[in-house]
Amino acid sequence: MYKEEIQYLILPVRQFLFFCIIATGFTIKGQIVDDSTKQVYGPKTTKFITPSIILDNLEGYRSLDTSIYLLERQSVVDKSQRQLQNLGVLGTAQFPLFHAPSKNIGRASGFDAYSRFAFDPYEVKFYDTKSPFFDLFAMLGGGNRNIIDIGFSRNINPNWNFGFDYKLLTIDKQLARNGQGDRQIESSAFVGYTHYKHGKLPYQILFQYSQLNHNAVELGGTRFFDAENSLADLFQFENALLQLEDARTSVKERRIHLYQDYEIAKQLQIYHILDNDQEEHTFQDFVGGSVGDYNPYTDYYNNYFVDPDSTYQRANFSSFSNEIGAKGDLASIFYRAYLRFRFVDFSYNYLDPKADAFEQYVGGLARFKWRDKFSVQANGEYILGGGYDFKGTISSGLINGYYRTSNYAVPFVYQSYFGNHHEWQNSYSPIFTNQLGGNIKFKIKFLELVPELELASYRNYLFFDQQRQARQNPGTFVMSKAGGHVNFRFFNAK
Repeated sequence: MYKEEIQYLILPVRQFLFFCIIATGFTIKGQIVDDSTKQVYGPKTTKFITPSIILDNLEGYRSLDTSIYLLERQSVVDKSQRQLQNLGVLGTAQFPLFHAPSKNIGRASGFDAYSRFAFDPYEVKFYDTKSPFFDLFAMLGGGNRNIIDIGFSRNINPNWNFGFDYKLLTIDKQLARNGQGDRQIESSAFVGYTHYKHGKLPYQILFQYSQLNHNAVELGGTRFFDAENSLADLFQFENALLQLEDARTSVKERRIHLYQDYEIAKQLQIYHILDNDQEEHTFQDFVGGSVGDYNPYTDYYNNYFVDPDSTYQRANFSSFSNEIGAKGDLASIFYRAYLRFRFVDFSYNYLDPKADAFEQYVGGLARFKWRDKFSVQANGEYILGGGYDFKGTISSGLINGYYRTSNYAVPFVYQSYFGNHHEWQNSYSPIFTNQLGGNIKFKIKFLELVPELELASYRNYLFFDQQRQARQNPGTFVMSKAGGHVNFRFFNAK
């Protein structure tokens, strides 16, 4: 079993390395140094841009960061500045430490515990390279916890670039591990992309395809110790008694994202965005062997609506959207207005709640910027028939603040569910949120202090209770969050 799992790690890496060598070899037409041995290509000749930058006409291409700043933040939890919590092991299910309003005010599946391991289509880096660009990161952690990230990009010609990024997580169990290679998490995420700009016409197109295959062993937590166990037994993690033995979760996500625009004038650009998302979430568990008086299957679940000795549950979600809009720069003001049409569908393997919907959105954004010292931005989105999201921000060298109010749809999983162990049919109301926050930056020579504060109110909050049932609190509660940053700068880069 150990050899097979090692091959699972080695074979994909070999395939991608081989692809990089071939792709680089047949397209190279020059050398990295010229006849005088002067280095021509380097970090300053390789730049990148993201779809979010292009969409809102921001600063354009950006240079690579060759520093080691924040190198220690490699997990999703660390990169969120610890605003997420997981089950204590890299790659396990995640949930926001502070409630965060949904980015999408339309219908969603609600199965998002593993969605952050996928690539965000608006933050994928599209490069402009003068020479083949290869990026490799490998973290080999204690307890056989490994992260590998392989990226490759190169220009086919000055106006056309292609590339890919591949991430692999292989994480051993930290509880009740049966030797090295006893995996709890096996996850791979891939994105392939291309960016083409017409040589004569002011037209460009970006296309990307991404997928996530995330497999997790669900342990169910540790069992309570009886009186015969000593206090020291509580810290013997590898010998812990688990609630579940054969439970597995599998998440498969596929995304297609296409963006294109045509510039009629600086004041007017027409753009189009197409998105197609496919999600499949499965959970399975089977009757295992009894350990003493405890059976990891029959003693963990309370109900059996389908099968008393095996569980297989699947949820499928798909969405297809088209967005058409106009944008442009009017002196110091940028504007964007759009219409979006979105079709969604959701079903379970034991239940089809007829949860298909056709959503129509109207939205816009306006931004005023005065040099590099002050900017104000307002954006909003509204679903015809109900649902909205409005946000305003102000940024300056000293004070930065924002206000956001939103009213968004209840995810499908909270409204209806039927599986082997649980069922419910609800008619919950949309979730309403208000957020007000900001920070102040104090700069004293090499020291920067940034205290932060946020106040938020929520109504119709959704959660799962201790019986694993979907619930909604119809009341309103207020949450406050305070924090800050302390930055030191010992020298300025020249």
